[in-house]
Amino acid sequence: GDHRDLHLCDRRQRQMCIRDSINAEYGAIGVGACSCAAFGDAEVGARKRGTALGSVGTSSVGTFNTAASASGDPHIVGAHGQRFDFFGKSNAIYTLFSAPQFVVNMKLMAQGPKARFIDVVFVRFRSVTLRFDVSHYKPEKMQARINKQLEGVSDARVVVGHGRTDIELCDGHRIVIKQRFDIDSSDPKKRKLYHLDVQIEVPGCHNDFGGILGETYRCDGSFQWDRSREESFHIRFGHNMSKDSKFSPSAPCHDNAQEFAGRTAISGNTGKMGMQ
Repeated sequence: GDHRDLHLCDRRQRQMCIRDSINAEYGAIGVGACSCAAFGDAEVGARKRGTALGSVGTSSVGTFNTAASASGDPHIVGAHGQRFDFFGKSNAIYTLFSAPQFVVNMKLMAQGPKARFIDVVFVRFRSVTLRFDVSHYKPEKMQARINKQLEGVSDARVVVGHGRTDIELCDGHRIVIKQRFDIDSSDPKKRKLYHLDVQIEVPGCHNDFGGILGETYRCDGSFQWDRSREESFHIRFGHNMSKDSKFSPSAPCHDNAQEFAGRTAISGNTGKMGMQ
């Protein structure tokens, strides 16, 4: 399980590397540092509120990746480092990210607006819709069930740990979903509010990405958040596509990787994208 000397990894090695990252976060002893094209390892130990869950990593196809995230109730960190809060409506569903390859939608809790956390995440890929919520689960059973859903539609794979799910849909197209909890300060009993944090990572930048996080990937960094636009991301059902989606069940995984390879770079110090 020690991949410190790996530079390019096949899918089996990436999955082992993901497991190493998960084990390291939950206190496993003797897990080596991971340098292959795994996802999620850059953000192990990151604070959940108001910070990006990940920064920069390279994919196995040679492109530069960066992550955008929605955490807490929820706090948004964009691909260029933009930061803002999303309020939304109780029990409403919004599009976090849309691309030709996949769509990620989130459902907000009934509480709010200050404690309106994410409690359900929907991931649409090919002909499959994956649903993640805050209920208790056994990692082994959940991992087997999701990978069974993905059989026959692609070589996408999921690795499930305690309170954390790592998804690789295509090379360089990655999603990390974490179960968290906050204390409800308005409740005399100080009950726990269980919720989800989401990180999405894709190669480079693209002006056609949609959704709350997707729009922050614009290559010119022109994205400006305006709270009056929140309703434009609202959809009726979680398995629906976003209003601006270019999603296609047959979109090839390699399109973005080929487009960005050798052209797009992201500065690990500034969090900004630049064209080489």
